[in-house]
Amino acid sequence: MRFKKFCINKKVCLLIIFVMIFSVYFMNSFNIYGQVPVKSSGCVLPNIDPFDRSIQQFIQRPDPLSCSANHDVTYLNEFGQVCLNETAVKTLGMDLASTECVYNAVERYEDDDHILYQPARKIRFPMDISAADFFRVSCTDKSGSVHTNLHAHIAPQKMRINSNIQSKDQTRYNVYIFGVDSLSRLNGIRMLPKTYKYLTEVLGAFDFQGYTKVGDNTFPNMVSVLTGMHPYAKPTELPLVDPLYDFYDSYPLIWKNFSDAGYMTMFAEDQPLLGTFNYLSKGFNTQPTDHYMRPFWLAIDDSYPADKFISPLLLMLESRKVQLSKSSTLCFGNLPKHVILIKYYEQFIKRYNHLPRFAYSWLTELGHSHLNIVQLADDTFLKFVQKLNADNHLKNSFLLFMSDHGHRFDSIRRTLIGRIEERMPLVLMKVPENFQNKYSLATKNLRRNTKRLTSPYDLHETLKDILSSSFVAKIKSNNANKGISLFKPIPEKRTCADAGIGENYCSCYESRSVNITKHFIQRIGKFIVSEINQMLSTKKQCHRLNLESIKSSHKKIPPTNLIEHSFLFGRKSANAETDAGVYTVLIETKPGKGWFEATVDYQNNLVLKILGNISRINRYGNQSICIKDRLLRLYCFC
Repeated sequence: MRFKKFCINKKVCLLIIFVMIFSVYFMNSFNIYGQVPVKSSGCVLPNIDPFDRSIQQFIQRPDPLSCSANHDVTYLNEFGQVCLNETAVKTLGMDLASTECVYNAVERYEDDDHILYQPARKIRFPMDISAADFFRVSCTDKSGSVHTNLHAHIAPQKMRINSNIQSKDQTRYNVYIFGVDSLSRLNGIRMLPKTYKYLTEVLGAFDFQGYTKVGDNTFPNMVSVLTGMHPYAKPTELPLVDPLYDFYDSYPLIWKNFSDAGYMTMFAEDQPLLGTFNYLSKGFNTQPTDHYMRPFWLAIDDSYPADKFISPLLLMLESRKVQLSKSSTLCFGNLPKHVILIKYYEQFIKRYNHLPRFAYSWLTELGHSHLNIVQLADDTFLKFVQKLNADNHLKNSFLLFMSDHGHRFDSIRRTLIGRIEERMPLVLMKVPENFQNKYSLATKNLRRNTKRLTSPYDLHETLKDILSSSFVAKIKSNNANKGISLFKPIPEKRTCADAGIGENYCSCYESRSVNITKHFIQRIGKFIVSEINQMLSTKKQCHRLNLESIKSSHKKIPPTNLIEHSFLFGRKSANAETDAGVYTVLIETKPGKGWFEATVDYQNNLVLKILGNISRINRYGNQSICIKDRLLRLYCFC
């Protein structure tokens, strides 16, 4: 009766009720950042503004990259031939008429940690050095002045030609993987705006917004891409390798499959000390791909041995706009190091233009240690992709411009947005020119999957499909398989568990802050420390850690399909709120001031469980130098 008196016009009343219901639902659909989350019934993907005000303090613009103004005595022309720079010879005060140069081929020797310099041979300019991909040039004149340089190119005699494969595989798609370490999707948008815009808007690359890591650092994430298996899985999925004594030759890395199918293969990675398969490990016994750039970077370290230890300090200063010399530590001679790697990449593609190619590169130094340094390469990356496109190298190729995870150590990592970024790296995929018309269903799936939860296992299945040209099958995805090709439909109800993503890396939740002074949060903090000490119990060189403080605590809120909805009053928890639940807690320990983050399933003070791994989120330098275990070094304070 009262309702009738209030509602003189039924249409107006119905409109008011509709607005009320819509408003309640709409407000509940917003996450803590004020952005509408990307929703599916199985996962609520965070949709964060890359320039959110809460992280503006961490975004800085370093000074432009400046390399030596002095030109090297020798250089490589566009054909990869070594040439004499007569202008540089004269500038250095050398006598051009009497200047003579020799080269020493630099070769991989026995394993990943040794190189061999072949006997010197005279150079007649311009000259194609066919002995090896890498060589050292020494030039001298009658005064005895000596100038040296190192060069990298694709040696022409390396060509592995099989006429049957060549004729059969004219239409095979090339695969170009270009990786940048520690680059979240959001930081890619911030730091590489020109490259990102060109790839997504001009080339139409697919941007996978739900791509989530499955391991802490580069090794587990990229091994999962390259093998489809996790190196630390229990029970063991991959051949057992003791990194201190064994090699990774037994790993079924997918470039072997491409090589067996007639593809020419390349693996190029900078910073040999931090190599994916070489950090605290022996790497490979036999050269893993047709072209392998590691010997070149070893030769640089051999020529300037102190640099590999000083460079991190110099780069830290440069990130704070303090440069101690006219040339950046990111340079080798008058070229940025990443430019040298890109030129090697370009030569590989150009040299084997008539054969199918699998190229895989990884740039570590630009992204690994500092959030803002990678932006110095935006123009270079843009020109690289533009050149590939202009020269028609992308016409018949898949290009994956990607990373392994977001930033793990810079200050932004201590924020809630930084935590999410660390779990969600950049992955952009450019497909061949005619692919969308030829395979409309696969393209439709790719587009839809950019809004779905995806993982490195999915990329592996995608690479397998590219190799076998499996783009037209309408077979439903096997939900029991943690990896699903991106060419196939990924279920909307997919969860992190379905995708092989550990609970501690899962970003499919909203969360709310919990007061760190609460007794049960303190209990969780002490539990995390006890778990770390338990892991270190066999390492007597490491101090026993104690809880210094709790920095933050957040409780995970389940996805919407686990929440009851009331018709008029929005959503409410299916159960009354209790302390029990899943918490992400950030702590500081002593000694050593280590910052550790863990996801803990808390039921009561006696029933607690660590979900996944405990992450180290601040730099630890040489704190753990007394042990060589690549996992436990994260936690040990010697």
